[in-house]
Amino acid sequence: MNTIRFYTHKGKEVLEITNDHNQIIKKSSHISGNCLVDILFDDKSTSIDLDTRDKINELILRCTDHRTNDIQLLIKRKFADIFNTHYPIKHELIDNEICSVLHTSDIFVLINYLILNIYSEKVIFKQCVSCGGYFATKYINAKYCDRITTKSGRTCKQIGRRKNCTKCKKGA
Repeated sequence: MNTIRFYTHKGKEVLEITNDHNQIIKKSSHISGNCLVDILFDDKSTSIDLDTRDKINELILRCTDHRTNDIQLLIKRKFADIFNTHYPIKHELIDNEICSVLHTSDIFVLINYLILNIYSEKVIFKQCVSCGGYFATKYINAKYCDRITTKSGRTCKQIGRRKNCTKCKKGA
């Protein structure tokens, strides 16, 4: 049985999944809200039932702007059980910082916890103009994600900034 460890450290969400032999099979770091996007769209090591996937997809597609969508109302309606769930949290010292760490073997406990974080942090979701993937942000005007999309290791955000940079266009 896999063990899941999730915490927020220095503004990043950190996810570690280990197998029965305590070997790490996945370790990732994300900007707030993007761990859920990774699990839903990019992660091949976890399986999520179709009903849960559809509910999370609806959340992501509808929650693009806090001014026009009530993300909290949608979460209360579709994921009401997250408010009554006991989350196995331990406090641990990580790089000289006390972090609240979720420990579970159930991917759905992690998903519910992530949705609860989205609720409390008022995270919204956007579709990247460059790669088309979804990403979480707190900024209404965000256009690009932080996925690495080139062999040079540059992200969509870096490429998009350069593409829209007036100084870069003048020099070309």
